[in-house]
Amino acid sequence: MVGNINEIDNSLPNNDDLVLHLSTIFTENRLKQYIELRSMDTCGWGCICAGPAFFTGLLYGNLDEALELISKWEETDLLNAYKDSPKKGLNTNLMGKDMIYWISNLLKIAEEGLEKRDFIGKSGSNEAKYLEHLNKIINNKETVASHVINKFSKYQNLEDLYDK
Repeated sequence: MVGNINEIDNSLPNNDDLVLHLSTIFTENRLKQYIELRSMDTCGWGCICAGPAFFTGLLYGNLDEALELISKWEETDLLNAYKDSPKKGLNTNLMGKDMIYWISNLLKIAEEGLEKRDFIGKSGSNEAKYLEHLNKIINNKETVASHVINKFSKYQNLEDLYDK
């Protein structure tokens, strides 16, 4: 950073170097020419459209309402929920309420946002249809992870986790 590296002729880093190095950081979300949501990389087929539709509904349809809902979240509580969620899933507590409460409310806001946007696809319906997968998770109170854990606990065999 101060130009003391002989191997590169003591040159100083430039803006392109910074861009290159920042592109190697794999955080949950990254701001590029677009917002990259890394958690979508790991979802199954049912959520491939649900995730983007959810965030589209929040960001482009009802951002003010979404911000109002989360504005009272405390940073410490949010970080604790982030740490607890891999173990507790939908039972994770945030600000005295479980994730079902928060997800249900955010999902409703996203759905209203997509309805308001009313982008009609070739099928004749708007983007809200893509939230069906998330509604199923809320209604069943079961994530993919909890389903896998329950199935493994029942059979104690990893082979039974694969669809045949």
